[in-house]
Amino acid sequence: MFSKINAICDRHRRALDMLFYIGFTLNIFYFFLRRTMFYVFMDALPWMGLLGISLLMLLISALNEIFRSESKMEVIFDLALLISGALQYVIGGHYPIQFFMVIVMIAARRKDAKKCLMAFVASGTFILIFVWILSLNGIIYYQTEPNLALGTSNSTDCMADWFFVISAYLVFRRNKVKWFEYPILYLWTTYIFYLTKGRTAAICLYAVLTYSLIINIKTITKTSSKSTTKPYRALAFFDFSYVYAFIFSFFAGIFFSELFADKLTGSLNTIQSRLILTHKALISRPFSLFGSHVNEAGFGGNHDIGEYFFIDNSYVRVYVMLGAVMAFLLFYAITGLAIEARKGQMWILYGILVIISVDCIMEHHFAEYWCNIIISLALADWGFLKLEPDTECHQ
Repeated sequence: MFSKINAICDRHRRALDMLFYIGFTLNIFYFFLRRTMFYVFMDALPWMGLLGISLLMLLISALNEIFRSESKMEVIFDLALLISGALQYVIGGHYPIQFFMVIVMIAARRKDAKKCLMAFVASGTFILIFVWILSLNGIIYYQTEPNLALGTSNSTDCMADWFFVISAYLVFRRNKVKWFEYPILYLWTTYIFYLTKGRTAAICLYAVLTYSLIINIKTITKTSSKSTTKPYRALAFFDFSYVYAFIFSFFAGIFFSELFADKLTGSLNTIQSRLILTHKALISRPFSLFGSHVNEAGFGGNHDIGEYFFIDNSYVRVYVMLGAVMAFLLFYAITGLAIEARKGQMWILYGILVIISVDCIMEHHFAEYWCNIIISLALADWGFLKLEPDTECHQ
């Protein structure tokens, strides 16, 4: 039976791959747009139809990848993702959106990451500018307090959106970013930060731009493989940056108390508040294999709420809301990608992975697959980064 299914899949591989890229683009476009203030228009039937069509395409692609896989470990991992995603929705009582993430990840296996990045960058850039224009014209809500949100749900998310879009663009361009693009990107980052005051994402985006500029000036792979064997092995420490960040976040949250929080003042007030919320989340929620539903109250575009409660730390958020099993599977997948990036000398991807792991300590975007596009493509084919890079600087 499976051999017949494989034969059918092989005969229609191009059509199935095209089905995935269309479904992937539609799905990312839908959820990226829904996280903006445009969401008020998106309960209409056409938008729900768009979501349904994209999910159907992705589900077909995911099942195709499971059936055509020749690796038992891949099949086991994909089925574990699929079952865990379903159980965390049914048992954990969470929104089905995280189950959609699982479908996207499996469907993206062995697909060309470059095409997916191109779709994400184009969609993200268009949407962020589109909702900004709509908000300026009063068509959607224009948040001005405490900072400008530029048509998105809140100001920090706006800065984070630009962080992920520009990071994806730099990976997409590899080491071929033109010199004149860097001043533009630095200035644009500064302008968005000035409007939104999204500190964490802005700092991480400056780090990404600087890192990209450095490796664009002097590509590491120019040196001989003999002389770089040890440095490559030394960098293996950073392969597990997401694991380190999870351990740090977990124990900082568990052993943190409001008595200690009172000693954190000044510029650390943001760290203080987020540690307090992390502590509350871990203490109030028992260990769960498949997560639990958490009623959150975040400001965003809604100011008529009670006591603020939101789990900003991505690692605690995944552990509490999606469960220990899903957390393990996601960290396993992203760590595997980091190891692949280091061994394949895909330095732009490797560095950005490490920077995102730091960003996720303070922000909640790790499992938001429509925003953190790299988690969506953790199982994809990043072969375009393994090509011999140009050794000359691009003017």
